[in-house]
Amino acid sequence: MSGFKIVSEEELRPVLTKLAGIQWPIRFEEMTRLLGELGWVFEGRMVGRTRFDISLPHFSLGDLAGELSRIEFAISDMVSDDDQDGLQAVQVAYRQASQMVSSCLGFGVTGEMWASQGVVWDLPGGGRINLPNLEIVLEAQVWSKRLADVDRTLVRQGIRPGHDDGPW
Repeated sequence: MSGFKIVSEEELRPVLTKLAGIQWPIRFEEMTRLLGELGWVFEGRMVGRTRFDISLPHFSLGDLAGELSRIEFAISDMVSDDDQDGLQAVQVAYRQASQMVSSCLGFGVTGEMWASQGVVWDLPGGGRINLPNLEIVLEAQVWSKRLADVDRTLVRQGIRPGHDDGPW
């Protein structure tokens, strides 16, 4: 694997600054304006392209009852799951990305993802930024306050979606 790319801190900082500053809730329709300010282009109602110089510069959105619930976007090249050198490069870049997100936000990781491997930053406005360890690509996830609250409730109740570790 040669030439594996990850978004630079200089590219990521304005994006995270804008997205971390969202006042929740935000109507789904307002995202067109907000993402347009970042230079991102919609290619459908829920998907589009970022301006990052990576192999798959995509983003996707989540809609929860007319409100924006999540924004997910790649911050690195994607590698094949049978490319051992590429998978190793993603793991090395994961540690770098975690430090980069902390630097951009001005504070460190506040916890670990509950339903999958990864780390989180709980934002002052109640939202959350997740950096899951997806193994083949680095992806940042910005969750609304509502979605983050649901996740925090699951954690408090000990419910792990996708895991069969209870009597249900």
